[in-house]
Amino acid sequence: MPVNHDAVAALPSDASANKQLLRNAITARMPYVLADDENATDLIAVDPDSGSAVIDMTFLGRLFHYDPTDMVTAHDGVTCLVSAEGRRYKLSDGSDVFCYSVIDRTHTAPPASPSLGDAYLVASAATGAWAGKDGNIAVRTARGWEFVVFGIGRFIYVEDVDTYYHRNAGGAWVSGFGNQTTAPNSIPLSAAINFGKRIIVENQTTTSPPGTATVGTAYIVGPSATGAWSGRDGDIAICEIANTFTLYDPSNG
Repeated sequence: MPVNHDAVAALPSDASANKQLLRNAITARMPYVLADDENATDLIAVDPDSGSAVIDMTFLGRLFHYDPTDMVTAHDGVTCLVSAEGRRYKLSDGSDVFCYSVIDRTHTAPPASPSLGDAYLVASAATGAWAGKDGNIAVRTARGWEFVVFGIGRFIYVEDVDTYYHRNAGGAWVSGFGNQTTAPNSIPLSAAINFGKRIIVENQTTTSPPGTATVGTAYIVGPSATGAWSGRDGDIAICEIANTFTLYDPSNG
């Protein structure tokens, strides 16, 4: 049978507001929003006067619904929130859990004694509770293993190799950030490692910076250098930004 929203009785258009009904409507019909630094275990979810109770909570952008059948699941702040009275608010099955890093990418089966919050990038040919979840992110929660399917291009930090992995256009996990084209002259020599053993210079007699220079022009600073090159005799001056030189002290050999 169709019924009106509780607010209709609490706030009748032709009479004064009913404070108790309004309080009940606010408590039961509106999700309680937890701030990022708040803990559900500190919240008294049941109105001490009327017995009306919070039905849904939102935390970190996700909705948790009260489960009256559960009195035992531990509070983990990820899939289960427990109020001060012990009411369990559960994240729906299959909902995406937050995961920014995994322990490794080599496990094909769940570890024997995982801790809550442990996460793994499931390797190929997974078995046991991970069977059929190859390439997913397995996160240990109070409800068991939750599996997150990352979209193309999404990154995950892999702790054991200290690097990032991403899913490429074909759906495979690969290390790094993919192929990135850098514009000409966009990386200065100072940012390069093992850039090579030879730098072509104009001469080794110029003793002060030329007034104009194009990117890539280089000199060995001549003797008795002056101006901005004063005291840098024998160093390498390279134009990395138009008309501006960067000086390098070459190593022996």
